[in-house]
Amino acid sequence: FPSHDRGISLLQANECQIINNIILGNTGVTLTGIFLYYDGTGATHANSDNLIAGNTIRNIKEEGIILDTYNSTGFKYGGTATSGTNNTLADSGATWANNAYVGYYCVIVDGTGKGEYRYITGNTGTVLTVQNYFNTTPDATSKYVILAPQFRNKIIGNILDNVLREGILLWGNSIGAAIANNSLTACGGAGVS
Repeated sequence: FPSHDRGISLLQANECQIINNIILGNTGVTLTGIFLYYDGTGATHANSDNLIAGNTIRNIKEEGIILDTYNSTGFKYGGTATSGTNNTLADSGATWANNAYVGYYCVIVDGTGKGEYRYITGNTGTVLTVQNYFNTTPDATSKYVILAPQFRNKIIGNILDNVLREGILLWGNSIGAAIANNSLTACGGAGVS
């Protein structure tokens, strides 16, 4: 179908299948072919477990396919732990409101426990409590972020042609994504940030 602003645009899409669409844009006008975004409302993960496959997207001014949590309030806080237990992470420098981060995720991005992420079930002013035990107890080397991530999205077998910016862009807080067998011609490439 012809598009003037965005071909397909979904807010907080979870478990959607966007398959075998043809989006023929106008390079000077059409911003995005497929746009899944999170607006920061609700304390849950957004844009998760989606399949975007077999689509043809041509003549796009900005991104061909974008999954976006970055421009919203998906990122909440980042810091370095001062200690932890098997199901808590403490940051003595934090000044959080009680239970402000229930429903978000704690992701350890560096140091002890790097790569682990857990669902937050409660917090005090300085301690996060998580749903499942950490495999490795966080310590003073554990750098972490609190965010609403996008999980396990699959972008497979799409054809993107004449896309002026990124052909495929996962913008902010993406965990476990698969980008495979896509054809990008005259595009800015693919990116995860």
